[in-house]
Amino acid sequence: MEGPPSRWGAAVRALLSWWEHDHVWWLPTLRAERSWHDGMGHHLALPADAFEHACVIHIGTNGCTYGHGAQSVFPDRRLGAILDDWLKAESRRLFHEVTAPESIAGTIPQFAEDGTVSYAELTLQVEIDTAPGVVPKCLSWEGQLGTLFPPFTDHLPLRHLASMLTIGKEVSVDADAALRRATVLANPYVQEGHSTRRLAWFCPLVLERGERDGLRWIMDEATRRHLGVDEAFSRDFTQYGLRDMAAIDEVLASSAWQQFLRQQIPVRRAWGPIGLFWALLLDDLESQRIGTAVCARCGRMLTGKRGKQFCGPDDDPNCYRERRAEDQRRSRTQRRDVNS
Repeated sequence: MEGPPSRWGAAVRALLSWWEHDHVWWLPTLRAERSWHDGMGHHLALPADAFEHACVIHIGTNGCTYGHGAQSVFPDRRLGAILDDWLKAESRRLFHEVTAPESIAGTIPQFAEDGTVSYAELTLQVEIDTAPGVVPKCLSWEGQLGTLFPPFTDHLPLRHLASMLTIGKEVSVDADAALRRATVLANPYVQEGHSTRRLAWFCPLVLERGERDGLRWIMDEATRRHLGVDEAFSRDFTQYGLRDMAAIDEVLASSAWQQFLRQQIPVRRAWGPIGLFWALLLDDLESQRIGTAVCARCGRMLTGKRGKQFCGPDDDPNCYRERRAEDQRRSRTQRRDVNS
């Protein structure tokens, strides 16, 4: 008898089976795919060789986040400066080592014969590879990174952070090569997927502007370009007969508008915090927003205003203080030379 799929196989299956689900469960005891609704949203459960649970969050082109659980991860429903925090996590001391717990608690769905679903407490043993006799250590995260990451992680995120910082330095030498390298390293965590117009960009837009103003806004061609809405929008908007409707309320009440929102569109699917940071970095590299923003003194990737050449106090405080001290010494030397 064929066993449950591997973690990678289960992830690929989730990409194919997902359809507007709010939660995806991977369950070792499950033998067939299950789907159900409850107060927490729409669930998809898949057979797998290990237990995992993912909460699906949609990120609009306006930076707003939508979905069950989005507010617990992004309290103000926006991405904000999360990539900036991540790239500067070390200098801002946004993580520290702690002793790994022996176990963590969670919940797992259980299925009754009558089709009802309940949730039971689950205890998972923590396994971290260490040398014999060495106390296992893990990372605890601060600030918004603390809401994005689980209560603790192994040291894998730091290896990805180091790779991203290296790519940031390579941009100034060969931007195309840096993008290719980032795409390869991101591959296990970032894949092409699908979503709907409603989830991918309209619901995040509604959070920002409201339903009526959101629709009025996207009917403007310049706004659509700003939001990065795909080129097929105008064609499909006409195809569904929505351009013939004069009033916003008429469009919102029409079945054609609902069909339009349910239409599938391609999206970039990110798995977990590491996938999110790779996806955001790829967005920056592809749109050339990063440019040559690397500190000329220490080589650290810079974010913020374009044209920066050195670390500011929020980039790397040590580099900033040392550069200021060097500037002051140089200034004093110049004054002595002039006076002599």
